Amino acid sequence: MTKNFLIEVGNEQIPVTQSQDKLSINGREADVSLVELGPKLYSLLLGNSSHVIHIAHQTDTSITLTVNGQTLVADFISERSKLITLFGQQKTVQQTTTELRAPMLGLVTQVLVNPGDRVDSGQGLVVLEAMKMENELRSPIEGRIRQVYVQKGESVTVNAILVEFES
Repeated sequence: MTKNFLIEVGNEQIPVTQSQDKLSINGREADVSLVELGPKLYSLLLGNSSHVIHIAHQTDTSITLTVNGQTLVADFISERSKLITLFGQQKTVQQTTTELRAPMLGLVTQVLVNPGDRVDSGQGLVVLEAMKMENELRSPIEGRIRQVYVQKGESVTVNAILVEFES
């Protein structure tokens, strides 16, 4: 069975076609394999590229991922949703994220923010070293830091809360 949909990242809409073990993104086809490593933690083989993915938050229409240490928020747009938007019947749904969690086991090498700091979406918050690689974890939202739960030199487990945002 083939599925066609759009993924909206920022202001860009990317057409995607999915069928069995093939994925076509923006007209470019690639072999795809997804293996679950743990709760909400996956290894994605896309063509010849390997990626570690942590699902921070997911709904039927949106997903917040950490891919190789970078946070990404994507909205799924079905054909039905496009028609609803086209005819002006779109309802407004505000997605809020209240915390940044560790996507993997690691060592905190840098904390780039303090409580009370204003941050932009995509701004670096914490640098986490895992498997001899440093991963800068970025803010999925624009907002203010309520609490920082980690400090430099601290080891963290998968899904540990690193930073909390004001809601």
